[in-house]
Amino acid sequence: MQRILYVDLLSPMGHRYFNMLNIKALSKKFDVVTAGRENAIESTKPDIAIPEDFFMVRNKVDFRIKELRKIDWLLRKQLLEDFDLIIFSSYETISFSLRSKDLQKKCQRAAIINHNNIDELEKSAIKRKFFRKIDKGILQCVFEEYFKVHLQNELNVENNVVVIPHIVLDLTHIAIENVKPLVFVPTKLYNTRYLENVFSESVDEVSFVIKSDVSFSKKNVKSISYLERGQYEDIFSECSFVLLPITTDYNYRVSNILYECFSFSRPCFVFKNKFSSFLGSMYPNVVHIIDEETPFKTIWEIYTSINREAFEKDRENFLNKHSENRFLESIMEILNLK
Repeated sequence: MQRILYVDLLSPMGHRYFNMLNIKALSKKFDVVTAGRENAIESTKPDIAIPEDFFMVRNKVDFRIKELRKIDWLLRKQLLEDFDLIIFSSYETISFSLRSKDLQKKCQRAAIINHNNIDELEKSAIKRKFFRKIDKGILQCVFEEYFKVHLQNELNVENNVVVIPHIVLDLTHIAIENVKPLVFVPTKLYNTRYLENVFSESVDEVSFVIKSDVSFSKKNVKSISYLERGQYEDIFSECSFVLLPITTDYNYRVSNILYECFSFSRPCFVFKNKFSSFLGSMYPNVVHIIDEETPFKTIWEIYTSINREAFEKDRENFLNKHSENRFLESIMEILNLK
């Protein structure tokens, strides 16, 4: 059985569920060893815990030094040669680039998964330079085909680029048929002025739950500052649709919230960026593009006129492309590359 070392160098809290899904899938076909911060994986601990000291950072310079130390620590452990594939499920661009040649010498095959790394290149010429200098033997993994096209045609990277789907589960078994209309705003990165207009236009029969540190005056709006995973899933499963007037651009990175709309079989109304536009063009019955001038009345009219059969077909196509099986197929593609 082929062996895979799955390493989360950054180990952010937001990746715990992502890591769990990937590791669960990989373990069905491979002998998998995991490495990361002690809390890097939901429901379990990594086989190899990266020392906690490396995650205690004072500033940006210290952060990058600690990232270099993490990689040096892995190199010193002299275990990288024992695996057919090393997957780095997250990484910091500059520090990884500086150590990429050393890693490539030690690894039979190594792959890095890009999250917000590519979007960061738009804002930093220095990161663009280091990104291009990542050793050519290390595979670049992205979540959607148009990310790959961007890397190859616009950034001219010489590395092999492989599309690996972000696994998205079908969670309709816990979805609840909503009796009273409920709108879920599951992010704090929202356009405040737009939401205030939506709330003022809405009728009391429509309730809103918003992830926010701010309380709103309307009685049909409930703000919740922090949501545990179970609570988050409960609200998602009960809502009529998701509203995402987000202020952050998602261009060459994914929004997990948008993906979860497919999981829970919920339509989404979202501000335009490259990622939402891509999903809206591929799955127009699930993802609907709005802007700052779109009134709530229009959103409600679109929601109530959605063709359920067309919606389910879009959703099924999406889930097939982001399934555990497709993920494993992409890993086999990486292992079989010459």
